[in-house]
Amino acid sequence: MRFIFHFLKLQALQLCFVSFFLLTGFYGIGQSICPGAQPAAFTSSADASGGSGSFTYEWQDSTSGGNWAGAPGTNNQASYQAPALTVTTYYRRKATDATCTETGFSNVISVTVVDNTAPVITVCASTPSNIAANASCQGAAPDLTGSVTASDNCTSSPTITQSPASGATLGLGTTTITLTATDGSGNTATCTVNQTVIDNTAPTITVCASTPSNIAANASCQGAAPDLTGSVTATDNCTSSPLITQSPASGATLGLGTTTITLTATDGSGNTATCTVNQTVIDNTAPTITVCASTPSNIAANASCQGAA
Repeated sequence: MRFIFHFLKLQALQLCFVSFFLLTGFYGIGQSICPGAQPAAFTSSADASGGSGSFTYEWQDSTSGGNWAGAPGTNNQASYQAPALTVTTYYRRKATDATCTETGFSNVISVTVVDNTAPVITVCASTPSNIAANASCQGAAPDLTGSVTASDNCTSSPTITQSPASGATLGLGTTTITLTATDGSGNTATCTVNQTVIDNTAPTITVCASTPSNIAANASCQGAAPDLTGSVTATDNCTSSPLITQSPASGATLGLGTTTITLTATDGSGNTATCTVNQTVIDNTAPTITVCASTPSNIAANASCQGAA
């Protein structure tokens, strides 16, 4: 008798389960959103059915796929609007048939919060104008970030930075400046421009050669230009020892009289400074009488007892 009683009780439970079978609904595939974005509302494509009587709902969420808890906001409706998310979160709907107190869960909906798309730089900075080197033969990097335009799938205004940074010291020549657009997830895109620091400052001649002594003309009535370059002192912002040259060059032939010798200091960038001195060639050599007049014949005195040379 006891066996028959339990068998009938089991059959009654099975009949209740079969008669009031609960289909909990289907909510489609998951979503992928940007950090801080709100996912689309979860609307059933196959709502709960079966059972008997009205359904009660509870939306649940989890960030691990386990340890489910009631989702925030209005979570007792057939559909659900999740809040803005910053981490990947999973959702499911719990449906309960009040008559048989049967409970079931919908499929799990995953909302993946991810942004692995780099920004797009649509406009890079133009090549900036050359910078004149200062007294230390350096220039300061300009701020080029404001000239860059970038877009991103998740961040409305990516952050623009540059390296070397604005105001950084740049050496003589060309430096590549890298401009970087960074979105809220740390994805980056870069573009580059070249900044050139030029030396357009002439050397300074602090000491010019002194006026040289006069040169005695040689047998050809000429003189040779002396080397005056060693007597010149010059400084420069970029070249520690500017090259000193002169024109006419040392050893050049100078004619009788005064010749202006130009001394030039040239730095590594071709900038020049000049000073001048006068070099005089003088003739201090007496003529040479190669043939003197022969002794003339005697002259007869005239009536005045005189003669003409």
